[in-house]
Amino acid sequence: MFRKKFKKQEWQLKSNSSISRPLPVQESQRIQVQEQIEKEKENQTQISQSENLINATQSRFKSQRATLARLTQQQIDKGKNSFEIVLYNNGLEFTEIGCELVEANRDPVTFIRSFRCFLTSQNDYKQRIQQYLNDFKNDFNIIDDDKVEKAEKYMRGIFIKDGEQKHQTQTSLIMCMLAIDGFKDQLTKILLDRLKEYVIDKKESATALIVGLVLTQFKFTDQILDDNSYDFLFEELFKILNETQPAECREVIVSNFRELSILKQEEAARRIFALYEDNKSELLKFIDILCDMSIDPLTSQKYFAVIQEHMENECSIEHYPAMIKYSQYYSQSPIDIIEMFREHVKWEKCGRKVIDEIFKLIDKLLKRDHLNVVEKWMNIISLVNNKEDLKLLDFVMLLKVADTNTENELRNVKKIIQELITKGLFTKKYLRDTFKLFKPVIDEVSQTFLELLDALQKTRDSSMLYGFLATCYKLLFRISKDSKAIIGSLTSFLCEKRASLPFSSGSEFKITILNIFYDVMNDTVSSAAALLVNYKILLRVLDYSKVELTFNEHRLFMEFLCTLVYKIDYSPLFKGTQISYINENIDTLREHLNMLVVKQTNNPEEKIKQIGQISGVKLVSSLVTNCNDDEHGSSEVATNSSESIPKGPIRDATELVTMMITQCGSNQEMLSILFDELSNEFKPTTNDRQISSIFLNWLGEMSLEQLEGFVLIPVDTQHEEINGIKLINKFELHDDEFENPEHAINLGNIIFRDKSKHMVVIPSVFKLTRLINLHRFGNIEHMAGLCSMSLVLPSEFGTDDDKLSDNEEIATLQLDLYFHTCNWLREIIGAFITSDVSIKKLVKQRLKQLIAIEKQLNRLLQKIPKGYIPPFLEFSINEDQQKIYQNIVKKFSETKIAKPPKKMRKKNDQTIIDESSNEKSSINIKSSQFCREMDNQIASLLKEKFILKGKQNEEFSTVELIYLLEDIHSKISSAFCQRKIEIKNFTDEDSFVALLKNEILPNIVKNFYKIIDEMEHQRNLSIEIDSNGEEMSLGDDEIYMRIAFSLILEIFNMIFSSKKLKQEENTEIINEMLKSLLKSDTAHLRSDQELICSAIIEKFVDIERNAQNLESAVNLINFLVTINSIYKDRISTGRIIEMAERFLRTRWVDENRKLEQGSAVNSKLEILLKIYVKKAMNQNQMKDLVAEMREISKLSDLAANKIFPCISKSNLICILRIYIRRQSELINSAKVPNMNFEFWSFCTKIEKELLETVKFLKTQVAFNLFLKNFIVYLRKFNSEGLTFLNDFAKKDRNGFIQLVKEIQHIRRMAHGLACELKHLKNNSIASILPTARQQFEVFYQSVSGIAKRIDLPSNNFNTGQLRNFGIDGNDIFSQNVECESTNTSINVESDEEEEENDDENVDLNLSEEDEENFADKQQASFRSRSTIY
Repeated sequence: MFRKKFKKQEWQLKSNSSISRPLPVQESQRIQVQEQIEKEKENQTQISQSENLINATQSRFKSQRATLARLTQQQIDKGKNSFEIVLYNNGLEFTEIGCELVEANRDPVTFIRSFRCFLTSQNDYKQRIQQYLNDFKNDFNIIDDDKVEKAEKYMRGIFIKDGEQKHQTQTSLIMCMLAIDGFKDQLTKILLDRLKEYVIDKKESATALIVGLVLTQFKFTDQILDDNSYDFLFEELFKILNETQPAECREVIVSNFRELSILKQEEAARRIFALYEDNKSELLKFIDILCDMSIDPLTSQKYFAVIQEHMENECSIEHYPAMIKYSQYYSQSPIDIIEMFREHVKWEKCGRKVIDEIFKLIDKLLKRDHLNVVEKWMNIISLVNNKEDLKLLDFVMLLKVADTNTENELRNVKKIIQELITKGLFTKKYLRDTFKLFKPVIDEVSQTFLELLDALQKTRDSSMLYGFLATCYKLLFRISKDSKAIIGSLTSFLCEKRASLPFSSGSEFKITILNIFYDVMNDTVSSAAALLVNYKILLRVLDYSKVELTFNEHRLFMEFLCTLVYKIDYSPLFKGTQISYINENIDTLREHLNMLVVKQTNNPEEKIKQIGQISGVKLVSSLVTNCNDDEHGSSEVATNSSESIPKGPIRDATELVTMMITQCGSNQEMLSILFDELSNEFKPTTNDRQISSIFLNWLGEMSLEQLEGFVLIPVDTQHEEINGIKLINKFELHDDEFENPEHAINLGNIIFRDKSKHMVVIPSVFKLTRLINLHRFGNIEHMAGLCSMSLVLPSEFGTDDDKLSDNEEIATLQLDLYFHTCNWLREIIGAFITSDVSIKKLVKQRLKQLIAIEKQLNRLLQKIPKGYIPPFLEFSINEDQQKIYQNIVKKFSETKIAKPPKKMRKKNDQTIIDESSNEKSSINIKSSQFCREMDNQIASLLKEKFILKGKQNEEFSTVELIYLLEDIHSKISSAFCQRKIEIKNFTDEDSFVALLKNEILPNIVKNFYKIIDEMEHQRNLSIEIDSNGEEMSLGDDEIYMRIAFSLILEIFNMIFSSKKLKQEENTEIINEMLKSLLKSDTAHLRSDQELICSAIIEKFVDIERNAQNLESAVNLINFLVTINSIYKDRISTGRIIEMAERFLRTRWVDENRKLEQGSAVNSKLEILLKIYVKKAMNQNQMKDLVAEMREISKLSDLAANKIFPCISKSNLICILRIYIRRQSELINSAKVPNMNFEFWSFCTKIEKELLETVKFLKTQVAFNLFLKNFIVYLRKFNSEGLTFLNDFAKKDRNGFIQLVKEIQHIRRMAHGLACELKHLKNNSIASILPTARQQFEVFYQSVSGIAKRIDLPSNNFNTGQLRNFGIDGNDIFSQNVECESTNTSINVESDEEEEENDDENVDLNLSEEDEENFADKQQASFRSRSTIY
């Protein structure tokens, strides 16, 4: 079976192999022949088709030639020249819009290519080109107005077709022709000839458009023309420029020089300068063009000099950006650019557009050369010391630099601003002008500005900073769009705790912040609305769990909030949804304020309750001010209810007052505070506010009802004897014009029988009643009976027989009665002082009674009961006032007055005078600061006649004058000191300044000259008596006149040294007040402060002889210094210094003919020394002063007192301190040109003399002062003296060696003292030793380098490591072991001595025990001999 299968497969293989066998030879040949035949047929077909195509092409070409001939004939028939026909034949046609390529998808490049081919294909193409140029020359006419349109078509861009649309290219037909070799040279000449003909023919009527179009054709000629043609073009352009008259055409010609090659640009710049050298104003017009040209350095400097010259003078403002741009491009020094910006640009004349362009250039400059420009600019600003040298641009540049958002730049800017503020250069006028001029620029960097202000807020710096911040915030709010950020920044500062305030006068700065809010609110309605919508931020200030505000600050802030929601009408500015949004915010804020008042008045803490009363009174004032009474019914209302008043704001106000009275409960002090606050709020003022008569009637009747119920009692009432104290009616005043009063003031019964605290309320209720009645009736004459009513008092009250009871409780009541009586009389005097003559006569008697009562109170307080505190009647009695009182109690509880410790040797505070002291030295006892302050109208009593000497009946004497002057002194201090406003009454600065100018100052001046005349008279009498050999003792009247003379001078000084009067807006006021000091006619002085101040100083120098004690002398000299500070004059300064020297060399004695002594005397002598030492204007003069001091240290006590009679030899440190500070000032203020060998030699000798004096004094404080000064000397020497020394050493080697040895000698002595003091662990010395060491090292290294450079042998100096020797020459022992002995070779004093301010009054007299310690040495273990520093 398998065999058959195999055979079958084999057969299949054979059959398959037979299929692939090759064809026979005959078949193959036949196929090849057939293929050749087919190919021949195809070739024949193609040949036939090509012949047909050629025939068709020839036919079409003939047709086109015929068409072209026909069209050409048509163009010729239309008057076209051959050139236009050629252009048309090449696909370009002149149409109405310009030159247009006829065929689609063609551009100027293809046109140039085809046109060039066309021209070169012509056999006589050169003749044809000449023909075409002639045709073009005839056709291109820019002079004739009829042909200029055709010429413009040649010069404007060619239009091309893109489908159905047309586009204009930037390539004109002339540009295309210039790209063809045969055309370019001759065409250039034709264009220049035509342009020259045009500017000559047209003259002033030539237009910049035509000139610009012609010159535009040469845009790419630097790549097309050969050198000769290009030179020809260049020369012809200058010829055309010289012929061109219109300025705009000249600018177009010059602007095209930018398209020239670099070499030609440099030559063009030189030739332009030469062409217009005599007409530099015309030259400046090309500056902007020259910025884009390549100019060689020599030519650029010439242009730069022209720019500087013209910017210094008057020049056109519109050229500023171009000139600045040129200066930035070609100036090699950033200093030149900075100087140009600061000195030459007249910014105030630049418009906003010009300023914007200039600052764009400044931004580019900062980006291009930031580090170099910023560093130099910051250096220039930091070195400014005068207001005239500080430019408006400087402040803006500080902000621009800070805006770089780098921490380092912000820190540097902050530091520079602090320095400028300290120098007093940022005045309000400067900042206002800067913000006004650069408003857009500052607005751009407002966010950075805010960050900078926040950083400055956190800086612990002088109080001068707060004025700068306040002004900046106010101005920034007006220009910035982000008011929320500014409000948040200001609010955050108000919320800071007082302990964290960055200034010593932080409260004053908070007041200023509140004033900023006021000014912004009153600026515009939109500003007020911005504050209102951010009320949530503002309410953070009222969170008293976190925020600490004084009462006055809260008063101002509440008034600000109440004004926002009650007194501003927003409807004129806002409409529709905007006013709805505003009203929603108003309603919400009102609810917050109402809830706040309720919450605060219900608070058990008294301080919060007082704050609640402030808030409530401000709300009441807002509700009843400027409201319509007609809408609320009759003004007759019941005093015990508010129900008779219709619902509305007036009824809400009465209910609020009733609620606050109810919340006071039995706390009479709080009730008194409430009535005082109401009195302050509703006192009559000069402003135009209208208070509701309904509310005034209600409040007036309510207060009068309380007054009658509290204080009045029938005059015939029989008083019972209480605890052995008999009460009677005292101090009743009778006058024929008044009926005898039927009532008396029931003071004694309320105090002794009822022991009630209602007396605290009585003066407050009376004050409120009289002020409200002034509103209602215009006067209070119907209340005049209260002035003459007798007072129910103990029979011995106010007499010398009145003594304090041994019973502490009764003694306390006695003192309370004295205080309450004084308070009542003060209110009575203040209330009726401006009444008619008859009432004023009673007031004068009351004043004399008040003085006698306060005098007796002063005596009683010397035996004050333990723990007694006067009744606090002022609104803002605070912890400071309590501390003052506690110090008084502590002082006068001591039976023996011992010498106070050094830390307490300061000028006495306002304290109660000692019984053993002379009472004539202070008539107004200082316990008056715990009594109510009298009304400001008390100043009108200064108009009265004062009897200065002799007996007086009803007239005032010097006692009353001094009392009034001291009250005025207190009022001035309160008015100009924000902190004292919290202790004293509420004082309005502006109204008080007006009172001061119109009434107080003229009356004081009148009495001042009256006192001077009387003192002159007494002086003449004393001279006569002395000549007769008799001794004249001082009487009471003479002593009182001395006190009044000194007090008036102190008042003058306080007035004219106030910051308020020195503000720019008060210049006219202070000028008028200064004139009032001159007794003679002042019309010739006009308003010239220089003349006025000089006249005042000359006048008051003449009254020097009337200063008969040291206090008067110091007050006189202080006043003259203040006047001289208003307008400094060198001659006046010299006269003041001479006066101070005379005062120092005067032997001052008291009224008992004894030498004045004590710590207060020392402080006054230091004031004179500070002025006297200013006579040293250089090191030579300072050397004489120091030599005089050194002489004092060598003389005996008796001989030394002949130089300065009131300064003992043991008090020499007073002189040393002042002289050292003056020496430091002279060293720091020295200028480099004056730092010659003589300067440094004198400095070194002075330092040596100072150190010798320190060694004589042997006190740690003295050496501490010297070492600080010596560091100043070395720092100045290392920074600026070494340069001089380097040059000087080459010229005078011996002088160099001598100077260095002297400094080295001082250093060695100082080293010994420092070793010993550091060994004694003197903290103040140890803190400054690192600085001293650093300066010593710099000095040593520098001197060593100089000596090496001049080949000076090393044996000329003593070199090596200093051993730790003390001032006695022995080794210092180790400070690492606690010392057991207290005896030292240097007087050990408290380190805190040095921490006192310059003006602190310190008694530096040395005790005998201290002097014995000088000779002893320290005993301890031996110390290593390494250097201390």
